[in-house]
Amino acid sequence: MSHVRLDGLVKAYGGSVAVNRINLDIEEGEFLVLLGPSGCGKTTTLRCIAGLEDITDGQILIDGQPVSTSTLTTPPEQRQMGMVFQSYAVWPHMSVAENLAFGLKLQKLPKIEIEKRITEVLDLVGLGSFAERGIHELSGGQQQRVALARAVVLRPRVLLFDEPLSNLDAQLREHMRFELRQLQQRLGITAIYVTHDQQEAMVVADRIVLMNKGRIEQIGTPRQLYRQPETLFAAGFIGLANSLSGAVIEASETTTVRIGAGVPLTSLQTGFEIGANVKLIVRPEEVRVGFDDEDGPNRFRGTLKECVFLGNIADITVMVGQTLFRAQISPARDWTVGEQVTLSIDPSAVTLIPAI
Repeated sequence: MSHVRLDGLVKAYGGSVAVNRINLDIEEGEFLVLLGPSGCGKTTTLRCIAGLEDITDGQILIDGQPVSTSTLTTPPEQRQMGMVFQSYAVWPHMSVAENLAFGLKLQKLPKIEIEKRITEVLDLVGLGSFAERGIHELSGGQQQRVALARAVVLRPRVLLFDEPLSNLDAQLREHMRFELRQLQQRLGITAIYVTHDQQEAMVVADRIVLMNKGRIEQIGTPRQLYRQPETLFAAGFIGLANSLSGAVIEASETTTVRIGAGVPLTSLQTGFEIGANVKLIVRPEEVRVGFDDEDGPNRFRGTLKECVFLGNIADITVMVGQTLFRAQISPARDWTVGEQVTLSIDPSAVTLIPAI
């Protein structure tokens, strides 16, 4: 296991800055995910860590030792890192065992040690009986396991993943997420994983680094990023959200914001001044919809405007005044468009973000 540190990392291509002053500590044994849209700098950051890209400024340290500065780049093969690419990058003319043996032979290990490591790692990834199979005989998921085993068999200090599941079909991709997480936990190895898929990130990560336009937008556990987004970008990129605008009309032990045509929403957050413009974030699953008329904070009468049946949930839209609220109700039931309903939101589920 190794500790990785990015200290003021900058990577520019000509006049275009792809990674802009990133500071980040990745702890020993941590599974850290770099998440963000295309072009946000996540893959460039990973390639800099791997030594595949020279950096423009700052430094990258592994266990306190610089491996990249603006004047120094330790070659990838000397960093003791394993990398699993989006394309499996396995040798198609070799057997599974030969693919794993290739890097070990370059290290000039004894034959008996090579055979021992291959057996151990293939058992670890569930391919113990596939050693002599040709790559062309394997499914996509099995080829991805070979790519992973080839990285692990070298006993790297850090494992790097560049969108490794994006070429798999949806069902297999979901299954492999859990396999990767379980394998990393068994190995106890530091892992850095790049993806644009927020669900994938939520499954595998100890912490998520959400990136946007070359910068870090927010860092936290999956639960923190989902429940406590610090910016509108974070709220919109991680999961679904009702994003509303309003002005603070009451600020004491709670904060009340008037949205739309006079609809007041109360949040448990404090520290806002009366009159301040804010954005309110409410997750659809936190919006309750029923038919009772009881009063209370954040309870309104509204009209059901749309209902989509999604099997385990009903995705519905309710109009309160001139404001639309999206809700996801489980278990799904039959709703009638146009009927009057009561909408309620717990104040603890309302996140406030200062409007810029």
